[in-house]
Amino acid sequence: MFVVRDESELNCWLRRFAPRVSLRLSPDFVEAFSSQDTARSAAVVSLIRKGERAVVAGIGDEPVADAAADRVPVFQIHRDVLTAEDAATQFLSVLLKRLPASGTLIRPVVVVEGLPSLEGALGGQQVAIVTRALTACGAAAVVIPGVAA
Repeated sequence: MFVVRDESELNCWLRRFAPRVSLRLSPDFVEAFSSQDTARSAAVVSLIRKGERAVVAGIGDEPVADAAADRVPVFQIHRDVLTAEDAATQFLSVLLKRLPASGTLIRPVVVVEGLPSLEGALGGQQVAIVTRALTACGAAAVVIPGVAA
């Protein structure tokens, strides 16, 4: 998995053949764009507590059947129930699955915008957390403009 500052740093194969997904992040809202569609969601997860752990039951404004579900912001550190990395991974996985499949077996290159807006919520760990979350979601490479790899 590559993390680069711009697409020119990708190898020629990824630059030419890999589908692109743009991800616009903010503390309150996330948008994912592909050539086929757009997926948008409030940056919130609905958690159901099961003993000492929590399970993500939905994202954004999705209705959740369990009335005991707690809605918490994704991009905050919740060490007592769910780490910020786990919350981001599960949130981004669901959001990216809302985009239509590219029709190829090639994993996408994800271009991330708005990462500095998460610095206050993630305490300077936003690059590491989002990169690991996107790796877990199957990204072939992550492009973060202005961030050294």
